[in-house]
Amino acid sequence: MNTTTTALNNVWKKSAPIIASILFAFASPKNIAAEKKNPPLPPIAPYWVFKPWVWEDNKNTQKSTLELVNGYINRKIPVGTVIIDSPWETSYHSFEWDEKRYPNPKKLIATLHAKNVKVVMWITGAINKISSDTPNRKECPFYKFVKEKKYVVNNGADYKWWKGTGVHIDFTNEKAKKWFFEQMDKLHAIGVDGWKVDQGEQTLGKQILSSIGEISLQKFKTYYYSALTNHATATNPRIITLARPISHQGGKAAPIDKCIVGWSGDFRGSWAGMQKQRSLLYQSANAGYGALCVEVGGYTGAKSTKEELIRYAQFGAFMPVMSNGGANGGMTNHLPWFHDDETVDIYRLYATIHAELAPYLFSSCVDKHLGTGPLVKPMGKTSHLLGKDIFVATIMDASNKINNSFPKEGQWIDFWNPTMVHDGGTKNEIKCSLREYPVFIRAGSIIPLAVDNDIAGHGGESSKGKITLWIHPKGKTTRIIHIHENDGTKYSDVSVSCDAAKGNISLEGKKKRAYRFLIEMKTKPKNVSGFDSWSYDSKKKRLVGNKTGDSFSVSIKQ
Repeated sequence: MNTTTTALNNVWKKSAPIIASILFAFASPKNIAAEKKNPPLPPIAPYWVFKPWVWEDNKNTQKSTLELVNGYINRKIPVGTVIIDSPWETSYHSFEWDEKRYPNPKKLIATLHAKNVKVVMWITGAINKISSDTPNRKECPFYKFVKEKKYVVNNGADYKWWKGTGVHIDFTNEKAKKWFFEQMDKLHAIGVDGWKVDQGEQTLGKQILSSIGEISLQKFKTYYYSALTNHATATNPRIITLARPISHQGGKAAPIDKCIVGWSGDFRGSWAGMQKQRSLLYQSANAGYGALCVEVGGYTGAKSTKEELIRYAQFGAFMPVMSNGGANGGMTNHLPWFHDDETVDIYRLYATIHAELAPYLFSSCVDKHLGTGPLVKPMGKTSHLLGKDIFVATIMDASNKINNSFPKEGQWIDFWNPTMVHDGGTKNEIKCSLREYPVFIRAGSIIPLAVDNDIAGHGGESSKGKITLWIHPKGKTTRIIHIHENDGTKYSDVSVSCDAAKGNISLEGKKKRAYRFLIEMKTKPKNVSGFDSWSYDSKKKRLVGNKTGDSFSVSIKQ
């Protein structure tokens, strides 16, 4: 036996018990059965997260933040959230705003809130001795304090990460967590709505020495992400954390039940980056994560061309969270108006559709949390169900086409042309202009929308303040819709049923609301009763009815 073989045998002898225990832990029939019986369920994301997000990581100033948000709003492109990324502090993590960049953060947040825009702040658990991109690379004022208090992992040993050199808070230590939460609360006090929890822990090592002993990096991640999510939501259930689910940058990060919004890492703005992002998001969806976020335009490397940005935006519009921003041209290529008027027009359309889908996305998120329905369900490598009733085939190359297979059940109606109906299980090649995207609605669906303009063709200003119910009658359908009570996580249920053959629609709820019904119908009905008012749009082949109430029935006779 040679020395190489002997060495390998020695390694195997030492490793075999560990490997066996790991395999047993994951492969044990008892554990597998328990996992299948009680799979972790994702949290309910507040209603506000389902409106478009924007951000940039180039200038990172108070002025650029307002320029960015106003650039969208002034072009009538909806914005619901802005991320303030690093560096916003004097050092990592002093929790002190860099006043040269952000001279009046309290006023900034108040100004954004007045525009109905939420504010999410970037954060990690590192306390730095040297910070790579903050003023004078200065030492964090808490650096010596947290080491002396033993609030950090690995006995206070310094480690290098991508924002400098420092130590990492020990989120297994109750006193350390309490102290860290006190720093977070300084920003909660001025109105911060959420945290982008990044991977400062990723280079700590495979094994970490904590207050509860030596634990794996993966186990430490559970403590880290859970601690920040638990504190944020305990402070206010409308506060969120944004973290990685499954990523190409470190694998699994946040636990499923502590990941309110998940983005899968930093991608290029190219077709290849788009495809890679889709793959990771689909993996995350299959693993059980909920409100997954598309990083429109990618974050790093290649900047999106006009065509790539539009296809990225279309993909994002038909996923739970649509977030446009990055370092690869955050103030140039990411901006629709950097390209041309056509890009602005198309981007506006898809951002509007995404904002209109917020009630549907929120309701589907509640379904996912309750285990009663999907939020994102991949249907192969290139398509997915969004909720129960929207099917999306993704285009992610310059060909403008895709070979598509429809879900087996039901019939699927073209989102852009309701006269085109496809049988379930059929296959076809779909080719779309740059303005269109392959999206289909299940026949028989009842989809709640929030409409306040005519950009997407689902209503106008008179729709504002109403719950719009978009119905494609087919057979008998009943949907339980979880309607948001505010911009947070509270909701109440209504049951909506449609019997196409009998022409009956009924709604049962406990709260009086104003509803607008959009009912796809090829011909004008002969008689309609039960609405407060109604009309027939002969161009769109659609019955529009208005009704205020908690429970009621409508009869439509052809």
